[in-house]
Amino acid sequence: MKKKIVLAIALVACIFIGNQQEKPTKANSAEKIVDYSFNDMEDSLVPDQTGNFDGAFINPDLASIHDNSDTGEAVVSFEGGTTESYIEIPEGVLDGLDSVTVSTLVNWQGGGGAQWVYGLGQSDTHYMYYTPSYVGGAMDRLGIATNSWQNESFAQSPKLANTEWKLVTTVVNGPDETLETYIDGELVASGSTNGYTLEDIRNENGISGYIAKSFYDPDPYFGGMIADFEIYNDALPEGQINTLYSETQRTIEDIGGLDGLFIDIAYEQLGATDILKYNEDVDHIETDLNLPTEGAYGMAISWETSHPEIISPDGKVERPSNEADNQTVTLTAIISDGKETKTKEFTFIVIKRMADDLAINEATENLTVHHMDDVRGNLYLPTTAEHNVEVSWESSNPDVISPVGDVSRPAYGEGNITVTLTANLSIGSETATKQLEAIVQEHPEKIEDNAAYLMTYFHGENYPDGEQIRFAYSDGNDVTEWHAINNGDPVLTSSLGEQGLRDPSIIRSPEGDKFYLLATDLKVYGTGGDWARTVREGSNSLMIWESTDLVNWSEQRMVEVSQPEAAMTWAPEVYYDHDTGEYIVYWSSFVYDSVADRYGGGSSYNRIMYAKTRDFYNFTEPQTLLDLGHDILDTVAIDYNDKVYRFTKGTYFTEKELSGQEIREHIFQDVGDSFFGDFELVKEGIGMDELDHGEGAEIFKSNTEEDKFYLLIDEFGNGRGYTLFETTDIASADWKLSEDINLPDRPRHGDVLSLTEEEYQRLQINIPGVHVDVTEPTTVESVSLNKESITLVVNASASLDATVLPEHAVNKEVTWSSSNEAVATVDQNGQVVAVAEGEATITVTTKSGNHTATTQVIVSNPVVTPSTELILGQESDVLAGETYTIQGMNASITMPADLPENSRIVVRQADLSAMSHEGLDVAGENLTVELSYPEDTPEHVEPFQLVLGLDDDLSDKEPHIYYYDEAEQQWLSKGGERTEANQTISLALPHFSTYGVFVESEPEQPSDPDDQDNEGTTGQDGEGTNNDGIGDGSNHQNNEDQSPSEKESEENHLPDTATSLFNKIWLGVLFILLGFVMAYRLNKRHTN
Repeated sequence: MKKKIVLAIALVACIFIGNQQEKPTKANSAEKIVDYSFNDMEDSLVPDQTGNFDGAFINPDLASIHDNSDTGEAVVSFEGGTTESYIEIPEGVLDGLDSVTVSTLVNWQGGGGAQWVYGLGQSDTHYMYYTPSYVGGAMDRLGIATNSWQNESFAQSPKLANTEWKLVTTVVNGPDETLETYIDGELVASGSTNGYTLEDIRNENGISGYIAKSFYDPDPYFGGMIADFEIYNDALPEGQINTLYSETQRTIEDIGGLDGLFIDIAYEQLGATDILKYNEDVDHIETDLNLPTEGAYGMAISWETSHPEIISPDGKVERPSNEADNQTVTLTAIISDGKETKTKEFTFIVIKRMADDLAINEATENLTVHHMDDVRGNLYLPTTAEHNVEVSWESSNPDVISPVGDVSRPAYGEGNITVTLTANLSIGSETATKQLEAIVQEHPEKIEDNAAYLMTYFHGENYPDGEQIRFAYSDGNDVTEWHAINNGDPVLTSSLGEQGLRDPSIIRSPEGDKFYLLATDLKVYGTGGDWARTVREGSNSLMIWESTDLVNWSEQRMVEVSQPEAAMTWAPEVYYDHDTGEYIVYWSSFVYDSVADRYGGGSSYNRIMYAKTRDFYNFTEPQTLLDLGHDILDTVAIDYNDKVYRFTKGTYFTEKELSGQEIREHIFQDVGDSFFGDFELVKEGIGMDELDHGEGAEIFKSNTEEDKFYLLIDEFGNGRGYTLFETTDIASADWKLSEDINLPDRPRHGDVLSLTEEEYQRLQINIPGVHVDVTEPTTVESVSLNKESITLVVNASASLDATVLPEHAVNKEVTWSSSNEAVATVDQNGQVVAVAEGEATITVTTKSGNHTATTQVIVSNPVVTPSTELILGQESDVLAGETYTIQGMNASITMPADLPENSRIVVRQADLSAMSHEGLDVAGENLTVELSYPEDTPEHVEPFQLVLGLDDDLSDKEPHIYYYDEAEQQWLSKGGERTEANQTISLALPHFSTYGVFVESEPEQPSDPDDQDNEGTTGQDGEGTNNDGIGDGSNHQNNEDQSPSEKESEENHLPDTATSLFNKIWLGVLFILLGFVMAYRLNKRHTN
């Protein structure tokens, strides 16, 4: 009993010791593993004060080192932009780390987005980084990715303040899966790593990363100054980060003003291009200037002018009168940091005004009203011409065209009307008049037979011709099947602007017989995915075409619609305002505070802009349509039940955008009572369950169901493109993924238009283009068959050919049927097969118009007959030396003299459709002859004589009998003797097979090279980027980052907790052994 008690005590003691492990707590032991202070630079060597990872300065001569002569504190200054100067961080920094902290003093000079302060990782697919301003410039970003921008996780906050020192501390915490950004010791942004680890991104065989350089080649280099760059091998807690900030205050004081460096940089960066605004150059000033009041690093700029009456200190321009000369004006910029100043002069020539008489003559001559020879909608009648000449209008028929350009077209059937418009021009005391004639088209016939849909789209920036316009039409009103026009090649290409076309939008005029097509002027292919450029230096213009039939399009024109402060003009859409009789064109733009901000250090974000037009030549000044304070893109609107429904990429609330929620990469729907009225959110994140991300939404109504709508969403970046959703309850945004959809190949952001039957038919027989001839669709008028009757024996077959007229009828499809399939059947190719004796009628019917034609089929049973007339398909006995004719043909066969008795023959017409006769034209009859012999009898040796009938229209052509070589699958000429009297050709032949009469085809005449079509290929994706500029990398597959040896090393290494447990188990074992010893001695004592 005592033995059991002792053993139990020992076991309990062991278990107790094993279970008394303390919960593992990780004390922060972060150590500084990289410390670049830039005080002791040696040529291209950047010494690491920790002694671990000396950096390499690439092109140090393109950067500069500045130090305070009093304190010795140094900073490195990078020019940025395209200046290739940066620091390489050597291999191994991230090895073995699951968390990292990067902290550095930054004085960012501002400028465009995507300037990386640092980047750690291996490539433009696997990295972590910090940028003071992401693409667009409104937000900073700490990001980590394992598949470039497409799966990047990030934390972001409003962009970093420029031209002042800021301590930027970024933390990637692996165990907590968090990203954190601290500015001056304060947490400003946090996000999730989404499970991406430092092990995923570290570079096993190469440098660890860069300072002042992005992994994406198109991104600009960082511009500004950096001091005290530090990396820690763990996640620093907030308290230690606050301590870092406190310590850097002394460093900032030691840096000081760097002896006027900021003023010098501002002086160098201030140029005439920042001032010109709308003017062509400094020698031709005609409009106001843009005089910036702040320069690089926040330096204040004030202005003095030599002639304030010509150019004021705030840039207002008053041109000299025509009697005076052009005026030279000197502007002086005074640049100051509050203590020191520096001046810089600019000289401009202001052009004098034109004389009134010359001005009015030029204005009158150039005054134009568009579409006057083909008026189908309201006209734009300008009230001001060039040189500020005033214009008023009179109309000879104000009921048709009013003096303000409102048009009332004659009713259908009343004919066209000609109206004379008179323009009255005036400036000063000068006046002039100009008359213009307008031909107003009668209203089109009202047709409501929506028969199909037209889709406009592009492919993306990943293909040489991917940024051009393509068309496709649906299979009738079936939205699940689409057919690309022109074999999927572009139908409209760009020769203007950036020579790329994206986001094509199409609208039908309210009258119904005019179409306008608009597209984004943008080409990303060939730029290396330089999206940062597109949101600074993008086009301010749209590309526009017009058509009256969807096939023949006007010349491309480039129309500037955005203000100079806007960085780009993307994704145009059009809405017709029935109240004002104008088209509202709206698009996406980054709009900066000034032109200088656009090309310099300004920040902005995407918002929706609009302008109005009547003719798509003249547009009102752009205005803001939708501004939510953060990036939104690709708005499209549709009317339904007295409501306007809008669809936009982005989020509805700023806090959701700032928090980095995935919802920002999807579509939201809102609703309002009118286009310019108040809207309220209906739903965010449309399509999130099906798509990784979405943009470029396009909404269109069903042609067949009153309450049904379809929504296309462009899943950019992965090559998928458009995906189709549908709903019968648009008010609740209950969108469901459409099933079994066969869209055209790789469709990206475009538009969908309902088609009438005539338009649908026209697109099926034409390829749209600029100034192309149009073949108008015609309906089927008749169908005929090539034979009125045919006679067959059972199991024989024959082909019928249907001819549908007219030749250019749109739908020439036919169906075939038999009145008695027990006698004869017919397939949908017109092949008739005899089944049993009797009669049947074969009928062909056109799908368009239900026109019919018939052929009578007579079928008889095969009969073996000694007659010298052979029936096609029927087996017959034949005799040596006898001549046999073929029923219904001119052909005859004279049997060989040594033909064995009881031989039998079957003669059939050859199936020429299965036998290629390229280079030969059929010139007469053809036969397949099969001979069978009695068993154990030799075949004939003597030849047989074959006679075949000739066609009537051979003229001088030389026909031959040809033999079909089945092995080589070709016809071989055997010659033959022609008999003119009975139009036959004969030849002695050695064996029975397939023979036919042919003549050689006439060679085609070579065409005139000048008549050949010359078709070029335009040299070449978001979107690798998206269409709104989010991200700028390429698409690579994830790499396996951990080598087998490293994995084995990790697996064999015991953590500290395991070692502790091991020691305690040994202690427990010792207790057990002690228990056994005690039990043994007690037992022995008891025994003794």
